[in-house]
Amino acid sequence: MVCSYKGHRQEVCGLKWSPDGQQLGSGGNDNLLCIWDINNRMRGGSLLSQPGSGIPVYGPKYCFAEHKAAVKALSWCPWQKCLLASGGGSRDQTIKFWNTESGQMINSV
Repeated sequence: MVCSYKGHRQEVCGLKWSPDGQQLGSGGNDNLLCIWDINNRMRGGSLLSQPGSGIPVYGPKYCFAEHKAAVKALSWCPWQKCLLASGGGSRDQTIKFWNTESGQMINSV
């Protein structure tokens, strides 16, 4: 299925698929971290619009704005499902850990 995803307001500078291929994390120059869920899309969730071309446009499952700089570093935990680490740029200087199932930030260092 061909579709489009819309969530960031500036360039996307980091992308990482979860180990099981069910979620995609994206970081942007807009300081946002977005979580995209393939299963949510398949059930018709988060449909924003269907432009004249007939291609559906989907929104993120979660969009987090806790970083204070561009989110370029993303890494999924290989042994714990739905655990994502994200790193902000030099103005942020933090690594944040997220439960992408519940949408909760677990820790920030």
